[in-house]
Amino acid sequence: MGLASKKTGKSIFYFSSSDGGFVGKNYPVPRFCSFNVIIHSISCGDEHSAFIASNGYIYTMGSNIDGRLGISSRSLKSSPSPCLVEFLARTQAIKVSCGGAHTAALMGIRYCNTK
Repeated sequence: MGLASKKTGKSIFYFSSSDGGFVGKNYPVPRFCSFNVIIHSISCGDEHSAFIASNGYIYTMGSNIDGRLGISSRSLKSSPSPCLVEFLARTQAIKVSCGGAHTAALMGIRYCNTK
């Protein structure tokens, strides 16, 4: 079993029974974590997770096998902390979903205040 997350109010907890080094440690009991990002919603795959931040950006963490984190670095095998999905940063994330080995996102238009 890979990385999993649970949202309870304003706190995020994660746990893993066999993370393969994605989080860096084995946490069979849920642990509080803080990423200095206000998280709006979460989705979990088998070995990776994705977050939509309150500003509409998507962050991913966990296994990057086959590029499932959506980041430009294919040499990074895993990340224990959230990575901004820069390619999607010009649009507003509406929904994100992680599958066993993929991540899908529903994006909208990002409105910018030009004043």
